[in-house]
Amino acid sequence: MGINGASFTVYDANGVSHGGSGGGAGEGPDGKIHLSTQVYLAPGRYTVGFTVTSSGGRSAQYGYPNGVGQPGPSSPLAFTVLEG
Repeated sequence: MGINGASFTVYDANGVSHGGSGGGAGEGPDGKIHLSTQVYLAPGRYTVGFTVTSSGGRSAQYGYPNGVGQPGPSSPLAFTVLEG
C-alpha cells in the first residue's frame, strides 16, 4: 500500500502553529512525497510536524509538539529563518 495523503504544520519554538499544507499526495517511484506551501515567517527556529496516510486508510503522525505522534525520522525536522 502506498501513501495517498499527507499534511504538515510549521511550529515556532513556543509550539505555536504558523501554517502548513495538506491533502492528497502521491508517492513517486523513488518513494518520496512532495508537498508545498507558502508561509511567511519571522526570523527564528521552526519545527515541522507531519502526518502520512496510506491508501488503506492508516495514518501515522511524526514530530508534532507536546508529544503528539512519534518523533520524526531524523528528529526533529527543523529549520532556521535568518534575517534577509
